[in-house]
Amino acid sequence: MRTTAIILILLLAFTAAATAEESDRVFFNRKAEGWFWYQSMPQEEEPPIPDPLPPPSPPFVPKQAEEEREKEPEKSPVFSVQWLRDNLPKLLDIAIDNPTDENVAAYMYAQRVMMDKSSNFASQVQHVVLSDPMLDENNRFPFATAMRSNVLKMQDQAQKEALKYLASISGVWFFFDSKCQYCIMQQATIKHLVDDYGFIVKNISLDGAGLPGMTDFVIDSGQARTLSLQLTPAIVLAVPPDHLFILSQGLLSFEGIDSRILLAAEKEDLLSEELKRRINPSERGVLSTEDLKDAPKGDNPAELVNYLKEHLKAKYW
Repeated sequence: MRTTAIILILLLAFTAAATAEESDRVFFNRKAEGWFWYQSMPQEEEPPIPDPLPPPSPPFVPKQAEEEREKEPEKSPVFSVQWLRDNLPKLLDIAIDNPTDENVAAYMYAQRVMMDKSSNFASQVQHVVLSDPMLDENNRFPFATAMRSNVLKMQDQAQKEALKYLASISGVWFFFDSKCQYCIMQQATIKHLVDDYGFIVKNISLDGAGLPGMTDFVIDSGQARTLSLQLTPAIVLAVPPDHLFILSQGLLSFEGIDSRILLAAEKEDLLSEELKRRINPSERGVLSTEDLKDAPKGDNPAELVNYLKEHLKAKYW
């Protein structure tokens, strides 16, 4: 009962306070403010202007890349070789796609410039070559018919001397099969080696029988297998005591077998330097790999020319 009374007292007190507050809002209860008094409407505050954002920092670029980007590529001079190499195809494409008088003329004139440059270069090359004996190919091997014929005769004589010399220090093994028609034809070439140069020939039969007219032969006892021969006729150069060089597996002409014997002899250093020069006149003035290994560094034209001249002089004999 007592609790109920306390709750009623609190409700009455709250009601009285709310009534008093409401009465204060009535104009007649606020005489001191006057008839024309009014309250200013509260002004809305403008939102503060945010500070401007700082400009974005540029992306990081390495110094070297930045310097390269700043360097503008140098344009090739108009009508230079590089300009023609870059623009001639473009001018051609334009002229083909749109063949107006102007486009076709632009391409044709550019082509004319290129041809004139080539002509000027060729004329200057001829002048330089004729004035420098190290560059004149005629000094290596004559162009004139009469002189060239004489040099070829000298070469032929030197080759015969070389083959006769090789016949004195080496021999030839001739592998054949009696049923091989090419072997019969090759037999004439083998006879040429005997008659013209004096080679000693050892005829080796793979099937145990000889060729027509052949009386001197031996039966293969494993030589062909050792040399891995696969075809007949086969010709091998034998240099005592134990050097064997396969010259051919198949039919060869007279000139073919002579040149292969000389090639094998040169490769195995069986000929003197003087004889090698005489049988190869076209190699006069040819620089070797060894001659070029000590070339000067850099791209100074005068240094390169002087270096090559000094080495070429030793090649002309």
